[in-house]
Amino acid sequence: MTVTMAGQFKQLLIMAVFGFCVANVYDWLRSIRRIIIHDILGVAAEDIVFWLVFALMTSLLIFRVNYGELRLFLFMGIVIGAGMYYALVSPIFLKITAFISKIVITILKFVFDPILLIYSFIVNKFEYFVNFTKKLLQNLLTYGKIYLGFLYKKIKMHFNIIFRKH
Repeated sequence: MTVTMAGQFKQLLIMAVFGFCVANVYDWLRSIRRIIIHDILGVAAEDIVFWLVFALMTSLLIFRVNYGELRLFLFMGIVIGAGMYYALVSPIFLKITAFISKIVITILKFVFDPILLIYSFIVNKFEYFVNFTKKLLQNLLTYGKIYLGFLYKKIKMHFNIIFRKH
């Protein structure tokens, strides 16, 4: 199928916008990684999923835009769009998301620190109560056994007095 020069330029622009959007999505992923620390396996798994989704979306877009016909300028459009995003928008975007995440974390600390303080106070008092009750029950059992042993000896002595042979 023949495509005019204007059609190819339109396809190039579509792929550049796609590359710009994909780079933005990856920046969101990077900003989330800065907020929530991931281990190496987590980062690798996220990257694999991201690139698989990116490859699938690229394939679907190429089928939609160019009827599945692979052309070098389509991939150049993705690279141009992503490059423009990383050169122009990414530094600002990452600074804004870092600033917003600091504000959100500060607000969450302001809200949850008193709750955590009250929670820890209640847990400490409950643990004290449980330990006190446990020690009390242990003492009652220990002294109860001693008392029962003493009581058993007294009762046995009285029964021996009552039922002894005269």
